[in-house]
Parts: sequence; C-alpha cells; structure tokens
Amino acid sequence: VALAAPVRVAAQEESVVEQIAPLLAAEDARDFKRDLLSRGLVAPDSLVRQTAALAAGRIGDLRATPLLVPLLVDPDSTVRVRAAFALGLLRDTAAVKPLIDRLTGLPALDPTTAVESIVALAKIGGPAAGEFFAGVLGGKVALSQDNREPARLEIVLQSWRLDRDAPVANLLPFMDDTNPGVRWRAVYALGRLRAPAAAERMLIALRDPESYTRSLAARALTRKYA
Repeated sequence: VALAAPVRVAAQEESVVEQIAPLLAAEDARDFKRDLLSRGLVAPDSLVRQTAALAAGRIGDLRATPLLVPLLVDPDSTVRVRAAFALGLLRDTAAVKPLIDRLTGLPALDPTTAVESIVALAKIGGPAAGEFFAGVLGGKVALSQDNREPARLEIVLQSWRLDRDAPVANLLPFMDDTNPGVRWRAVYALGRLRAPAAAERMLIALRDPESYTRSLAARALTRKYA
C-alpha cells in the first residue's frame, strides 16, 4: 500500500510529460496542429493546458484564437492568464470582443487575468479596444472585478500601444491625479504617444513631486515633441 501512491504519482507525471513534449515540439517548429492543441487545451492537468495555451500563442497562427477563448473561463487562474497572454501574442482582432466580454461580464476575472487581458487588448489594438479603454477611463463602462484598480491602472499604462486609437482625452486628467502611481503611468503613456494635447501638462510634470514622473516627462520632451 505504501508503494501504491508513489507509483500512481510517477505514472501521472509520465503521462503529463508525454502530453507536453509534442506541444513543445510543435511550438519550436511553429507548426500549428489543431488536433494536438485542441487536446492539450482541454487536458485534465492544468500544466498541460498552460503549455498548450502558450504554444498556441507562440506558434502565431490565428486559427488558434477560437481554441484559446474558452480558456478565459478556465477554473485554474494560471491557465486563464496564459490564455490571455497567448491572445495578446496572436493579436487577432477576433479576440477583442471575447476579452472585453470577460472583463465586463460574469463570472468576474481575477485581477491578474484582468490585467493580462488589458495588455492583450492593447497589443491587438484597433478602434474597438480604444473605445473600450476610453469608456472605462471615462466611467461609461464598468469592469466586473471587485477590485478594479489594477485593471484601470493597466489601461492607463498600456494605452500608448493603441497609437491613433488611444483615448488621449480620457488620459489627460490622470496626469493630475493625486495618486503618484496613476500620474507616472499617464505621463508615460502620453509621452510615448507624443500627444500634442498633453504638451502643456508634460511641462508641468517636469515639476512633479515624484522624481520618476519628472524623468518620464523629461524623456518624452524630445526636440520634435517640444
């Protein structure tokens, strides 16, 4: 009886290795194998699902998007995070609506997955992502998380990735926020965007009480931007 448990564990570990190995091989070869990924993404072991999600993202084939979306409601938070990260790698606009739905719908995402979903949306970009970011920052769209601050802060920080679709007007007030963590994120984002509307506030940010915020403002004020 004493030997039974170790034998079962060893067998389970061997089974997991056998499932993970071909996924890693497909990832290295950048070879999209639908059947292999589909099996991995629904495997009972969460480590296999995580590995399959990362492989799907790194392979870079947009056919993986509909396979990854269901993992945003996976019972294991680490799998959900990997799925969101993988969708960000794929940068498929078809993932924008599912990501927004998860951020605003129920069951609410945990803060870590919510933040990774924001990053994925920013990487994908486009008008729909920009409108969503603007809606959240402007108070017109509500996130479903109990603690919405991590996701909101990430929206401020990641908005620079949206380029012409960035919600510049909604970011401007955050440059004057009483929270220094909010201010430096807004200064960074608007500085990366070289947003003309932020120019005067960027000069004011050179006198910010926080040295890091001042440094970001100084870095942003290149000759061309100034």
